[in-house]
Amino acid sequence: MNAAHELKDKLLQVLLANSYSLLTNSGCPIDQ
Repeated sequence: MNAAHELKDKLLQVLLANSYSLLTNSGCPIDQ
């Protein structure tokens, strides 16, 4: 596994976690 791919995966995880916490904090219903 090369470093670039690993870094991209980590960035993606951080972005997903941030956007998810933002959505849950604003009280936006994700699943209905």
